[in-house]
Amino acid sequence: MLKRIVWLVASAAMVLGQSEPCNGHVELCARPYNNVSFACTHNSYSSPPPNALLVLNQENSIEQQLNDGIRAFMLDVVRNKPVATDGTSNIFNTIASWFSRAKNADDPLESVHLCHESCLLIDKGPLVDSLTVIREFMDANPREIITFIIEN
Repeated sequence: MLKRIVWLVASAAMVLGQSEPCNGHVELCARPYNNVSFACTHNSYSSPPPNALLVLNQENSIEQQLNDGIRAFMLDVVRNKPVATDGTSNIFNTIASWFSRAKNADDPLESVHLCHESCLLIDKGPLVDSLTVIREFMDANPREIITFIIEN
């Protein structure tokens, strides 16, 4: 009798597990990654306030995009390169500060930012902040697949 109960519980668990959707659809669970299309946003981080950028590509934050079903994110990742702080702002000082920052970053996670081509004009902030939002979503939705397309 105990064997039948264990078998019944195990069978029910397998059936329940198979009925949970993967990226919103049960049918996708058995498909290989390269046979599934994913909605993707370009410059996914480029959204309005509270962290607005001068140039917007998206109307919604990464968190809202995840809630809306977006599962692929194109992210421009750049080493944070602060401008010279000595009052001069010519291109040579700017370039020198890039290399200085790249070699002496106190915290590599904080020094990698979401920027479009350069952090001089458009800087969404540390990459780790956006990855934290995505991690929280993935912790709450473990059957979802998230794709990153990293650009620089």
